[in-house]
Amino acid sequence: HVIKETKSTLYENYLSFWIILALILGFEHITFYFLYYITGYSTLRLCFVIWLQVDYCTNAKNIFDKIKPFISTEHEQLVETSLNSVTEKLDEHGAKITDKIKGQFWNIIQQNYELIKDSLFSALTTVSNKAVDINKSASSLSGAGGEKVDDDSNKDDDNKENNSEKETIQKKES
Repeated sequence: HVIKETKSTLYENYLSFWIILALILGFEHITFYFLYYITGYSTLRLCFVIWLQVDYCTNAKNIFDKIKPFISTEHEQLVETSLNSVTEKLDEHGAKITDKIKGQFWNIIQQNYELIKDSLFSALTTVSNKAVDINKSASSLSGAGGEKVDDDSNKDDDNKENNSEKETIQKKES
């Protein structure tokens, strides 16, 4: 019976530690990690977390007992309204930011449409030509009895494509 009591006490202590740590991390997240700009905050937080863990997290249990009334069901409505107002503000500003970013993204796409289109077309053409070349090489190898056929025309085609790509890019830049 004593062992079960000890285990349940340990579980309560550890659970209290994780709740306290979650509250700390949540508060840091809400403040957008501005606390890290305070000199010595990281060191103090580390020392505090270590202190919470000392003696099988009994310090965490003691702190949690002091915090518990503020996060109990009696204050649930206050916490809920606060979170809802913060969430509404974030959603409002987040939507504005998202719309602005979307607009800027599509403006960039529209401004560079021709360049993007030509680049994609060129890339697809190059890939399809390479696939045709591989098929020709494979069929010529199997048709020639395993001898390798050296085709200089493929190299010329690649050079022509590269030159036309460079000309297209230069036209777009000017």
